Amino acid sequence: MAKKDDDTAETRLARLILALRSQGVSEPAVLGAIETTPREAFTPDLFKERAFEDSALPIACGQTISQPYIVGLMSQALKV
Repeated sequence: MAKKDDDTAETRLARLILALRSQGVSEPAVLGAIETTPREAFTPDLFKERAFEDSALPIACGQTISQPYIVGLMSQALKV
């Protein structure tokens, strides 16, 4: 999900939520948490523009921030 010149954070987030819904993440509480958590706050500056992609991104110490789909799927499976 590459950033386009006319994209805003809101449109990229909306596309991500639609993609997650199409992959079966449908629990309103899970989608709401993903919508309200500023994923870009947890990514290095180099990757902030990619924060709304449905992919894992590198963070500090050789770790990654998980792909939103995986986070949504696991959270939904918890049924909390």
